[in-house]
Amino acid sequence: MQIGRATDSILHECEACEADLIIMTTHARTGWNRAVFGSVAMGILYHTDRPILLVNPKAERAGEAEKPVKDPPLLIHT
Repeated sequence: MQIGRATDSILHECEACEADLIIMTTHARTGWNRAVFGSVAMGILYHTDRPILLVNPKAERAGEAEKPVKDPPLLIHT
């Protein structure tokens, strides 16, 4: 368990276990919310050379699997 900034803790754990892939969920915040709360996912993206899979949890809700999702899950490969 790490205590501290989420970005730093995640990066530390990825290094410690030699992760091949980082999988994270994202709130997909934009605008003021992103400015105020920041983005852990973007912090990870900018500070790692590992591939990252970002999943929008809204797409995973029960009953929405059949419906088109405005913001589908994202795959970002660095």
